[in-house]
Amino acid sequence: CAGCHEYTNEKGGHVLSTYTEWKEGPYPAQKFNCQTCHMPIYFATLVANPVSKKLNRKLINLHYEPGGHSAEQLKKALAIEITDVVRATDRMIVNIKVANQGAGHAVPTGVPTKKMILNVDVQPTDGGKSYHDERVYQRVLANEKGEELKTEPQLFLEAQRVRSDNRLKPGESRLEKFTFPITPGTNVRVAVK
Repeated sequence: CAGCHEYTNEKGGHVLSTYTEWKEGPYPAQKFNCQTCHMPIYFATLVANPVSKKLNRKLINLHYEPGGHSAEQLKKALAIEITDVVRATDRMIVNIKVANQGAGHAVPTGVPTKKMILNVDVQPTDGGKSYHDERVYQRVLANEKGEELKTEPQLFLEAQRVRSDNRLKPGESRLEKFTFPITPGTNVRVAVK
């Protein structure tokens, strides 16, 4: 897997780091490898080997290889929960727990242009002013001048260092706090995605 999911360019920029993220996490010690999640084992009807005419197994690794493009895979890897809503005289605080509970690497991983966004929307039920806030989880790479690189060609050719990285590491949980100016007695709907 590392052949495609690990890459350092000529300038020393560690552009793709998925394999390193897995290797430094808790899963190798637990004997979970990339195929455990991305190529699960299924019972299958197999075609006999044309030379021996024998079937030597009844299980096969699924070659669909679901990743970040799979909603099912993301549901297994990530958890989100509103843990607390606190009302004060002039504001409302929403605490949200975000967890990487199953990905063997950071989330998001792969090309650093990928990002995960936690959106929080607060809408008063009386139709009053609504509010929105968000957290962006991403690994940002920079060139030799410290400038953020935003396109894949720039990343692969010019990256020299990590400018910032706030992604969720394997097994990491984080409590995110959002504050909104909501007047007392106002009923609201809080939506998190």
